Amino acid sequence: MLARRSLLVLDSFRGHLTGRVKERLRSIRTDMAVIPGGLTGMLQPLDPSSAQQQQPQQQQQQHHQYLGDASAAVPTLGEVDFGSSPLPEGLTRKDVEAFRRLYRDHCEAFLEAVMNLNFSTVELLWHDLWGDPGNESGDQEKGLSQAKLLLLCQCEAVQKFVQRADYQFYQNLVDVLIPDVLRPIPSSLTQAIRNFAKSLEGWLTSAMQGCPEDMVKVKIGGVSAFAQTLRRYTSLNHLAQAARAVLQNSTQIGQMLTDLNRVDFHNVQEQASWVCQCEDGLVQRLEQDFKRTLQQQTSLEQWAAWLDGVVGQVLEPFRGRPEFPRAARQFLLKWSFYSSMVIRDLTLRSAASFGSFHLIRLLYDEYMFYLVEHKVSKATGKTPIAVMGEFLGMGAKAMTCDALSPGGVVENGSSPSSSTSNCSTRAVSSAAYSMVLANGWPANIVSQAQAADTEPAVSPSKKLKTV
Repeated sequence: MLARRSLLVLDSFRGHLTGRVKERLRSIRTDMAVIPGGLTGMLQPLDPSSAQQQQPQQQQQQHHQYLGDASAAVPTLGEVDFGSSPLPEGLTRKDVEAFRRLYRDHCEAFLEAVMNLNFSTVELLWHDLWGDPGNESGDQEKGLSQAKLLLLCQCEAVQKFVQRADYQFYQNLVDVLIPDVLRPIPSSLTQAIRNFAKSLEGWLTSAMQGCPEDMVKVKIGGVSAFAQTLRRYTSLNHLAQAARAVLQNSTQIGQMLTDLNRVDFHNVQEQASWVCQCEDGLVQRLEQDFKRTLQQQTSLEQWAAWLDGVVGQVLEPFRGRPEFPRAARQFLLKWSFYSSMVIRDLTLRSAASFGSFHLIRLLYDEYMFYLVEHKVSKATGKTPIAVMGEFLGMGAKAMTCDALSPGGVVENGSSPSSSTSNCSTRAVSSAAYSMVLANGWPANIVSQAQAADTEPAVSPSKKLKTV
């Protein structure tokens, strides 16, 4: 009985469904009468392969408008200077010139891949350049045998030539990919650049297996600085876009001013002066300028100009002096320490605008690093990537021995002599700090950790006040 009733219901449903399908088909035939090409013409734009091809092309065209000028991105490669040294046995001037042409062609292909946003092609280009170490036959396309290529890579003059070319070329590529660190960039392009940066060292290491170790170090040093710069600049750009919303919100700005006026800056200065030894007048001027600029609801670009002015004001006494880079590093440490003290005060007071201040602080720290990096670059006559690449390549031994010395640079620009008894100890911690800072980590974390490691005992009567 139950089965018979189920069959009747099923037959009724089939009849209803068949009627609806027939009615829908009649409607489709009527619509097809006014569509050129019939059903084929209507479905043609929905071809999956066509849609998949059009979408990346459209996205690529949209991304191109955010790229910088690439007309001069491939640098003019100078001569490979052997000086008075003779060429190694088995090499001729013709081989050296062939390598120079080969490297320029490689840079041009590299640039084309980047401009087309075909980042994965770079891995193939590196494999094509360095080839198979076990292949001893001549390469007609290169115009240089693999054996001679490896022999050239052992020459110091060739290594210096490659290093100079890489530093300039990679800096030009950064300017092409991120011409303005504060300009909004689509998240898809930012992510593509970050993935590219993440893959660079692995690709190059794989491509250069079997190459002379010294040349590998030169190449890896440049690429590491290139990748770190791309990661830092994309992070800076992301922070800038997040901060725009805060700086344009009058309610949030008002709350930030209220909370900032409650901070005990006198106490902050007392604690920070013991570590940083900064002028009280300079710190007070910066405090007042910051509050006034915040009250004016300044745009992100105006804040950037203010920060640039601060860096210029502090580093002006060191302009043209050999201690300029060291003074710049000291300024970064001091700026970070003061910022961390203010954030600490806001945290202990449970400030309602703590989140906004934390975001702004991250942005300003990153942008200060960006500004200092470029000012050191200008002062030394090197590209920012060269500054970072050489620093990383030397292991930060000689350059950082006195980088964190409290008396390394004083406000009047003098450089008191430092004892060498604890130089090796400071070199290790300074190198670690510089590596972390170069990778974009918050400087206050490292500086506070080092202060805890090296802080001398303080008598109870001289303990620093807390909020």
